[in-house]
Amino acid sequence: MSTPPPSAENVWWWQTTTAVETQALGSAIGKYLQPGMILALYGTLGAGKTALTKGIAAGLGITATVTSPTFVFVNEYATP
Repeated sequence: MSTPPPSAENVWWWQTTTAVETQALGSAIGKYLQPGMILALYGTLGAGKTALTKGIAAGLGITATVTSPTFVFVNEYATP
């Protein structure tokens, strides 16, 4: 994962080495998120944004197909 812009506030930074680790991290993040929170992903192509997003969706209990967030302004998924 890439380093976020230095001007970002409330930034958390992690580094994983496999897609499985990235999805597990995403699941933990998903369990932490609360209604109204906004999550912005920053990273180059191949950084793991889709794997992270799939993990976040799993952590939130979302069963819909999760697609790459790279070329989309906003992806919305309904929570159970």
